[in-house]
Amino acid sequence: MSSRAEWFAEHILPLEPKVRAWLRKAGWTREEVEDLVQETYARLAAAWAGGEVAHPSAYVFATVRNVAADQLRRQRIVSIRSVADISRLNATDGGPDAEARLTAHEELDQLRAAIERLPGQCRAVFVLRKVEGVSQAETAERLGLAQSTVEKHVARGMRMVAAWLTRPDDEAMRPADSSARKGAIRGNR
Repeated sequence: MSSRAEWFAEHILPLEPKVRAWLRKAGWTREEVEDLVQETYARLAAAWAGGEVAHPSAYVFATVRNVAADQLRRQRIVSIRSVADISRLNATDGGPDAEARLTAHEELDQLRAAIERLPGQCRAVFVLRKVEGVSQAETAERLGLAQSTVEKHVARGMRMVAAWLTRPDDEAMRPADSSARKGAIRGNR
């Protein structure tokens, strides 16, 4: 047996079950896994220069990732002939029609209006956390609040926005008057 075959049998072939499992977990079909493994073997054999590889497992998985990435790139390439054939079908693009786009814009306007109606600090927290995706810790730091306060404002904002979006009448669109609520709790209403 040649030294290349010995190296391959000793260092690469024992990794095959792990490679196959990793590819299946990544969502490749059985046939695709077979092709990717064979292409990986071909690349490894062609690249082997006769020396020792310090970390064969890392080398194999890096090669598999590269082979898989190349396969994904090839799948995205569409021939000009295919594009011409598709254009002859006179099919729509499958995107939303004008009515669906209008409905989506109206829903966004309702959401924007609901967010604008949130009390000041609650709105600032809500926008940072839910619109801009800022972390709770960073939101607390930016606004000079405790993280627990940020969490409470987010929960309150979510409840209020959800209520306003499910009941868009004028009553639901007004923020709760905190003084009226306090008076009701004390029995002064």
